Amino acid sequence: MPLEIITGLPEVRLTTTSATDITPVVPTGETWVLTARLCNRGGSDVSVTLEITDSANATLARVLSGYVVPGNSTLDFSPVRLRAGTKLRATASASNAIDVSIAAGVRQF
Repeated sequence: MPLEIITGLPEVRLTTTSATDITPVVPTGETWVLTARLCNRGGSDVSVTLEITDSANATLARVLSGYVVPGNSTLDFSPVRLRAGTKLRATASASNAIDVSIAAGVRQF
């Protein structure tokens, strides 16, 4: 099966306390998020939930649930497997405090 290296995905700031798309829906095959980072830009602790959802935003699995990212710190995580028709979404307990960046991924189709 062909592989495609994914780089340069935009950083996503969680501007609300509602769930926010971190990746687009995987169109075919599967995508592995190899390196991702949550950055808490504020001085207070923030709880973060990362979920794998379908295209209609129904939760299929939780990667993190209420994980506390301390103020002015980062959390690196990997890998996360996304299958066709799924995407990664994040929710934070505070607005404009968390940035999510994905440094690399691999798409197999």
